[in-house]
Parts: sequence; structure tokens; C-alpha cells
Amino acid sequence: MLPTSKYCLTVVILIILFSPFYEAKAQNIDCAYPILFLHGYTGNQESFEDVYTDANFVACFGDLSDTYHAVLNATSNTNIWGADGESGTSDDDVLISFDNETNELAPGCIYVMNFNNFWNENESNPEIDINGCSSPGLFESDSNESAITKGGYALGKAIEKILAANPGKDKVILVGHSMGGLTSREYLQRTVDNDNISDPRWWVDPALDDGHKVLKLVTTSTPHRGSNFFGDTGFTDHEAADDRDGTPDLFAEATRDLRYTYGCGFLNLFSCPAPYLWGGSEEEVTATFWNDDIDADGDENSIIVGINEAGSPDEWEGTKDNPSMPLPNNIRYTWITSDTPLNSGDGVVSWERQWLFNGSTPEPSDAVAFRLTDTLLTDYSHLNVNTDPNVIIRGLDEGDYPSFAWKVSLDNLMGGIVQVRSEDVPEGDNHSDPDWFMVEIPAEAEGDLNLTFNPHPALSGQIDFFNTTPGDFDEMTVNGNHQVLFNAGDPTISMLIPDTDYTPGSSQYFRIIHENVGFTNWHLHYDFELTIDAPLPVEFISFTGKKVQDFVQLDWSTASEFNSDYFEIMRSTNGINFETIGRMNAAGFSNLEKQYTFEDKNPLAGNNYYRLKQIDQDGKICYSNIVILNFEKDLLEIQNTYPNPSRNQISIEYFAYSDKIAFFRIYNMIGQLVQSQKEEINIGENLTTIDLRQLQGGVYLLEIQQGESRQQVRIAKH
Repeated sequence: MLPTSKYCLTVVILIILFSPFYEAKAQNIDCAYPILFLHGYTGNQESFEDVYTDANFVACFGDLSDTYHAVLNATSNTNIWGADGESGTSDDDVLISFDNETNELAPGCIYVMNFNNFWNENESNPEIDINGCSSPGLFESDSNESAITKGGYALGKAIEKILAANPGKDKVILVGHSMGGLTSREYLQRTVDNDNISDPRWWVDPALDDGHKVLKLVTTSTPHRGSNFFGDTGFTDHEAADDRDGTPDLFAEATRDLRYTYGCGFLNLFSCPAPYLWGGSEEEVTATFWNDDIDADGDENSIIVGINEAGSPDEWEGTKDNPSMPLPNNIRYTWITSDTPLNSGDGVVSWERQWLFNGSTPEPSDAVAFRLTDTLLTDYSHLNVNTDPNVIIRGLDEGDYPSFAWKVSLDNLMGGIVQVRSEDVPEGDNHSDPDWFMVEIPAEAEGDLNLTFNPHPALSGQIDFFNTTPGDFDEMTVNGNHQVLFNAGDPTISMLIPDTDYTPGSSQYFRIIHENVGFTNWHLHYDFELTIDAPLPVEFISFTGKKVQDFVQLDWSTASEFNSDYFEIMRSTNGINFETIGRMNAAGFSNLEKQYTFEDKNPLAGNNYYRLKQIDQDGKICYSNIVILNFEKDLLEIQNTYPNPSRNQISIEYFAYSDKIAFFRIYNMIGQLVQSQKEEINIGENLTTIDLRQLQGGVYLLEIQQGESRQQVRIAKH
């Protein structure tokens, strides 16, 4: 029989709901975090259009919510805050608010940035010219070709506006293409004194360790280590011509910051490291750019701290972020790189300069390679990498470990995606996708926690709920305190966690694993909702059943009853469709234990599923756990399988009503027989052990056949 509970439902029970799978999908799905797309050097708000307009993407995340417009080069004064040094005044070089565009954003899940703008230069009636790519003077950079420092400042303001529009969300996900990736790094790394001691310069809340308000950073074809497509402005090239980065304005601030070397020395015959990436003095920028004000402070004599660690013997061969001003280690990173068939790189940025690394390990890193940061490889050209949603969506996968769990809220239908993970994941098959979530339970919560889940329709897997805080990096082999396995095609699943198994006022964790994930399985998403069910009028202690000669005796007891009316005794042949076979009056009001007994004089042949339906005097209903009793004499009753999952062998405890030979067969999830054995068994208690070492890791169906009857149970091998 199933385990009993003193509550109105079993601790973990599958409930088949009679509504089509896609009907549930039609509801409004919320996201755990807003996503902000940042374009590159020559882009605008349409740079990721092929992603956020993709029908499958929209089905999970919704339509584009809003666009954040800004002008990064509004004046000939290079100071971000203008001559008065005050943020938010009309003389600022970076303007983020206009009479016709205040950047008060609409709520939602998908946002894009657009720096490809100018304005009417009328301080008394300032209006933005969206996609009016111009500049304040002939020898000035256009807005989207301006200094990366300015972009970092504007990005902080955008995150602030997105969170203001979504008060239930506390972080965002950043996806940056090319220079948009470096803009994200500028926002995350830069501090007031350019060290790892002073406060962050651009963060939304510099006082907090996670005041950056960023959950994850994904970059595509970003020149993390610079790019010199047009060659050194001196006579020395450090990359083959077809690996160098093409930029439309050789003299723009962006060109200055994206390079990894400049021409220097006599007649620019030598090469010097570019200060934005590697550090150095603005006075050493001898190449001709519209200005040398890298830190956008209004003068061109500053000492710059680069965002990368200098290499040896040449600074521009450094491969990691600057440890004196590092990327935060409480963010998950994915570097999407591209290596086209015809050259080493994407035709714009050399492949080895599209990511940060230490040897073969991507940086930043923690104690385990590829855990804090992973890489994904594609073969698109620089300007086409964002045209394939399959590439970008891989980087948006939910967290693989509790440390990266996505925070969700109660009473919201949340969407999720399945993804093939990086080939170099630290543990598990990369076609198994563990998604971790965390929910904060209010201190005043009363009632059972109910997780209603619509799995991916084509995949099998499991849900685990942890009633204690898991370790930061618990692996997939660690099982939750409550677990449900599901198969491809299973309908809605309900996992009920009694209020004794969670702690009000705390964070609770659960994990959803889908197995055998393919590269396009994300086209159909899964969804779930967490609710807290109010306490019910009857508190069950137990509900059990037993065979007495040729009838069934059902016994149950209640610890307390409030306003209870009566019980309906229900029976089913399949555990889904129940009919009422009897009725018994309840106590009404009681603080004492009450005992009840009912006899089913005419049990059915085969399995009999019993449950109680309790109705209170106000019409409120709750159900008991399900009891299973069998009246086929040659049928086995499986009592326990352990350990499950198992690495080497699994033991099955079962009760036999016949001494007929039993056949044990194991099928994979597509119905193929992969292992079998037969056993001579005795009437009564039996124990059979099956060797699983020849099986690959995964979920299987174990079938036990004796005579004409069959019993099945899911098992897992890891």
C-alpha cells in the first residue's frame, strides 16, 4: 500500500487531472527573472530580434516587454556627468531620460537596450531621436560607438528601471553580444577606486554583495580579450587578416576600447597594450581616436585599470579577468564562442579571444572546472550568431546546482526550459538537465505546500523536494526528501508537501530533472506552480485496509475534526476513476482521536484502490491517501525497492500469493527490453536482487510477471 499520512493527501501522490496538457500551457506564464539583451558595436534593439520573436521563445517567456533607450555621447564634453559633475542634468554626456522617452519601463520578462540614438540637443525641450545615429560634432563618436565605460553606467540605470517595473523580481539575466558583453563586464567589475576593496562604481546597490542584481551573464562572440580586425594602427599585426575585427569607424571610442594593442613609439612602429583591457595611461594612447578619455571623466590623463589581467611577456596575451577588480563570483557565466569553418574565429573576433580562461578551464572559476562558468561553441559568423534561437537559449538554462537556484514565487505559473548542457559539465550526462529552484515561504504560512507540475511532454525525469537546505553544489545523485518520477507523456503531476515538512519563514529548494534532452526539446517548455493549501477541517492520523477472508476492512482515524459532516468511501480499479461505495457520518467537532471502520463486502478482482472523500458542513472537500489491496491470488504485491536510484544492484521486497515462477524484466524508456531473469519464489514474503551494473545511467521500468498478472515500478540507475 502507499505510505499513509495524517493529512488529507499522501505526502507524494500523482494526480491525473482531466484537462489537456496544452490547455495548461495557455495560461499566463511568469518568469523567474527578466532578461535584458544588449547589442554590440553596430547593433540596436533589433540585434536579438530572431530570438525574442521566436514563437517557441515567446510561448515560454512572453513577448518583448519594453526597450531601454539611451544616448551615450550627447555632448562634446567627454564626462559622463557633464561639466557640473552631477548625474541627471542636461549637460550629461550620457542621457537616459527625455521628454518623449522617460525609460519608465512596462513590466514583463523580456527587455532590449538601444544605444543607436541621438537627440535634438534642445535642453529646454529634450527629445530623443530613436535610431537617429548621429553625434554632437564632426569629430565625435556616435552613441553606439561610444566608450564602454559609458555603457556600463547606462546599463546600471537600465537594470534599476527593469527592477522598478517588476517589484516581485530581485535580479536580471544579461545577454550581451560582442561589445554588449564587455559593457556587462564594465558594469560588474568597475569599482570607485579600481580595486577589489572600494565600492562598485555602477551597481544598483553598491552596499550589497549581490547589489549588481545580476543572476547570470551570457555573452556571444564577445572580444573578451580584444580584437584588431583592421590590424594594429602601427605596422605590426598580431592576427591573420581574416581573424581581425571590422569596425566602421576607425577613430571611434569603441574602436579604441575594443582593441588589444595600439601603435606606439617612433612613427607607431611598435605595439603597446590597449589601456581599457590591460591597463595603462590614457596619455600613452598615441593612436588617433576622437578622444582618449577611456574612463569618461572629462580629461585624458588618467591611469586606467584594465578589466583583464595582463599577460607575460606581452600584456595582451592575458587570459583572465583582473584579480584586482574581478568579476563577481556570485553570478553564473556562459561564454558562447564561434569558430567558423574558414578561419579561427567568427570572421571578426579570433576564437581564443572570445572567452576568458586558465589553460582549458573557463574563467571565472571555483574549485571545480566548468561549474561557475561554462562555454558553448557554435560556427556562426560574428553578425549571425544571434540569428539562431537554439544557440542563445542554451545559455539561458536554469541553475544546475542549489547555489545557482532560480528564485520563484508562490501562486504564479512559472515557465522552464530543458536544455542540452555544455559538453564539459562537472557531473552527469550533459543531456540530463537538472534545474534548481528556490521559493521563500512566508513566516505566517499555514497549510500544505502543493507543487503542480506540467512536465515536458516528450521527456521523462523526476522532481525532488528538499525539506532541509541542500549543499551549495549537491549533484544529481542526491535525492530529495520527497520525490516523484515521471514518464514522457505524463499529464499534470501534483506533489504535496505537508506543513510539517517545510519551515515557514525559510527558503525551500526543489529540483526538476529531465532526461535524454535534445537540442530542440526546449521548443516545448514545462511549467509549474506552488501554492499553500489552507488547513483542512479533518486531520487524519491514518487510513489503512486489510483482507478479511473474502472482504476488505478499511480503518481510519482522525486526530481532530472541525465542522466535519461525513465521509464517502470510494473505490477504483485504476487509481484514477473512483466511485462511491459507502458513506459514514463524521464526528462534526472533536479534539479527541476518532476511529472509523468500513467493510467492502464485494471487492473487485485484481487491484482495488480505496480512498476517503471527506466533506465538511460548508461543502469543503479533502481526500485521504490511497490504499491498494489485491484479490488476484497469483498477483505479487511489491512492498519496497531499494536503493532506488542504485549504482550496482537493486533489491525488491514483495509478497506472493502463489509459488508460480516469476519473471523480472527491465525496459528502457522507449519500451525496449534490456535485461531479464526468472525466479522461483515462495508464497509469502520474498526478496530478489537484480544486478544493474551492465545498464547505463537513466530511468527504467521494472516489470514482474507471475502467471497472467504483472506489476511495474520505475527504477533509476546512476
